[in-house]
Amino acid sequence: IGIKHVADHLSLSGTFVTTETGKLEEAGLVAKSKGKVDKRRVSLRTTPAGDALLGRLNALQRQVNDIHFGSLSRAEFQ
Repeated sequence: IGIKHVADHLSLSGTFVTTETGKLEEAGLVAKSKGKVDKRRVSLRTTPAGDALLGRLNALQRQVNDIHFGSLSRAEFQ
């Protein structure tokens, strides 16, 4: 996935996403690679360490979502 895609999806600036993904890269959670066609483009992917952390986050996020949205019916949630 590209920086612009992440920035657009989260309504953030490309500069902010670039800075934050740089920190994630230094922490070994994200890997960056240059585009094959356009070397100015950067693609991001999670590393195995990042995948493991996301897997642990998933269980916590489910608990948080259950608290926030537990009172809604399926139709109300949708």
